[in-house]
Amino acid sequence: MKFSIALITTPKRIRFFDYCVKTLLKQSVLPDEVIIIINGLNNKLTLNYCKEFLKNNLEKISKLRVITVAPSTTVGFCRNLAVKISSGDYIIFIDDDVVLDEKWLENIQKCLIYNPDIISGRVEPLCDFETLTLLNKHPYFGEFISVKNYLFMKFRKRLGSSLYVVKGIRGLWTNNLVIKKEFINKIGNFKKILGYLEYDDIGGEDTELKHRAEKYNPLIIYNHSAIVYHRVSKKRLSINYCFKRAWKHGMLYSIILPLNSVIKGFVYNLISIPWYIITNRMESFLALTRALTLFSSIINFNKRINFLNRRLQSIKNVRTRIVEI
Repeated sequence: MKFSIALITTPKRIRFFDYCVKTLLKQSVLPDEVIIIINGLNNKLTLNYCKEFLKNNLEKISKLRVITVAPSTTVGFCRNLAVKISSGDYIIFIDDDVVLDEKWLENIQKCLIYNPDIISGRVEPLCDFETLTLLNKHPYFGEFISVKNYLFMKFRKRLGSSLYVVKGIRGLWTNNLVIKKEFINKIGNFKKILGYLEYDDIGGEDTELKHRAEKYNPLIIYNHSAIVYHRVSKKRLSINYCFKRAWKHGMLYSIILPLNSVIKGFVYNLISIPWYIITNRMESFLALTRALTLFSSIINFNKRINFLNRRLQSIKNVRTRIVEI
């Protein structure tokens, strides 16, 4: 089985991207293909820097593809582009601000004996001691900044010392996620209109795909030893940030869910808060933020057409170019 790694970056995050690629090259097992998409690249200086860096650092990779996208567009569009040109049996999605454990890919490969549809590895925070202390003290922050994904997973079965069969889609994040290409072809690709865009900062292309994938009852394997370290900024560890992000993402659910499901979800989460306050403090906070997101979705339901039209326009203006390294 061959692995294609899809890595999306932007000119503003080149410093993180550099370090991520260097940890990729230190893997005990190297990938068969690396696809790098530079979203929003619009000047020759940054392009020349990227070409020189990649030329000097990726000689170990047998197959490298670099594509520039301009002007900046949705992450969903970029992920689709990576899937389309990939040649691997499995596509690995990582973020440009993660640091990879040296045996990360080797441990991902250990899941293949079960022929899974989806593989997830472990996500840990990369931050200073003070921020780490805050995370440990308030674990509910984890779901909002993509750290410690395993805290939110439900496991159906243990397969070995580090391997588990996952129940449901919670805790599956695209900073450490592997999907069989055959399975993507079966369920359909990412929605190109979704994913972070500079002017509205609303993600969700991965959330929508996971909800769709869940209907096909995929076999999901989690390996606790396949670790990536995700950069965490202390300024994101605040109640204010969590509530603002929850409200913003209401627009996402107005697009991917019918209104009656949004209303049902809002009522369910709202009435579950008192129960969770007694039984599980972390879940009570998350139920509150989910209720806030769904309430925002109800309020913004009539605005979703304008939101989609703006994004469709951004995709319409996109130009892609293959870069020779």
